[in-house]
Amino acid sequence: QAGNPLTYYPDSPIEDAVVRTDRVTLPANRQAGNVTVESGSLVVADNITLTVADDFHVTGNGTYISQVGGPADDGLVVTDTITLDEGSSLDLECTATLGDLSLGQWGDYSSRPILIGSLSDHFTNEPSTATGDNHLGKGVFLTDQGANSQGVAYDAGSVAVDLLQAAPGDTDGNRKVEGADILNILQAGLFGDGVTPEANWGNGDFNSDGKISGEDILALLGTGLFGDGTYALPVQDLGGKADGQREHNRKTQDRQLEKLLEKL
Repeated sequence: QAGNPLTYYPDSPIEDAVVRTDRVTLPANRQAGNVTVESGSLVVADNITLTVADDFHVTGNGTYISQVGGPADDGLVVTDTITLDEGSSLDLECTATLGDLSLGQWGDYSSRPILIGSLSDHFTNEPSTATGDNHLGKGVFLTDQGANSQGVAYDAGSVAVDLLQAAPGDTDGNRKVEGADILNILQAGLFGDGVTPEANWGNGDFNSDGKISGEDILALLGTGLFGDGTYALPVQDLGGKADGQREHNRKTQDRQLEKLLEKL
């Protein structure tokens, strides 16, 4: 049994693990024979892989949490078979932006595997793509506009999630920087209050420094996207090609540069 983050973690393909606590976070790559999330949550951290020789089983009282973020690998379980009971839950947490926002790396959609193995079941409870419920952190949103046309996608050998990196200023992940986003920031009433646990992307903390300040407003204005309409087209409208999205982003940025030059 993996009891909590301070106790023993199996690291053997012939040793089984059972999670029966509120939250267990794997701190490093691990392997096991069978893993059962009997109750509570198993968190596989960003860039960590849990390799299971036989069966990865989430019961009706268990939750698997994959941490996503950064340009590389997300929290991932690689197993032979996946068993998902009625009532089983999936959750996602984002620990880092998908790209460097200071370099304008936003708008690209990313489909990422979080479970690899033979399966025939689905999680009963999974994250929503509905606006207002789909923010995972760091401006990363679960989206149904990506390659799979749904936030969580299943096939015979994997479970994958479609993510969108929002631009600074896009508080609700609707792929626009607009007046509604300014209202979200103003209505939160946190601007200039210093560091507060209530600060997040949705109310204007675009650089994740724990406060809403002039730096966040500069980040919003620096995108050049305010009032310019949709900056990230659905993948379906691009033929599913990431290079098409990047071309759309480039043209958007070129238009903003032209506007700026006209003012000089």
